[in-house]
Amino acid sequence: MFDKIKDSIQKFSSRNVADREAVEQLTKDIQRDLIRADVDVSLVSDLTDEIKEEALKEDLPSGLSRKEHVLKIVYDRLENLLGEEADIEVEPKTILLSGLYGAGKQLPRVS
Repeated sequence: MFDKIKDSIQKFSSRNVADREAVEQLTKDIQRDLIRADVDVSLVSDLTDEIKEEALKEDLPSGLSRKEHVLKIVYDRLENLLGEEADIEVEPKTILLSGLYGAGKQLPRVS
């Protein structure tokens, strides 16, 4: 999921102008990426509407170009959607794999 969103953002960043058309294309790409990742459609719609609304405002914060402003909005909205980093403690587990011919069932040891 994140690779696809990253590709969409890089595609937007490579454009010369961050106009209405570029923002529309970016939000469509993000919508497609999130829906393919099985994110709730209403949540995706709300997220992209917020991005469009804020990104297309006429007044920009001082010191930022329109493109930088749009990228900051996307980053902030995705960060709010995903939440803060969680500390998850992972304990070692034993996994039994079975199958025919012994091919492809080796797992690397993870510490």
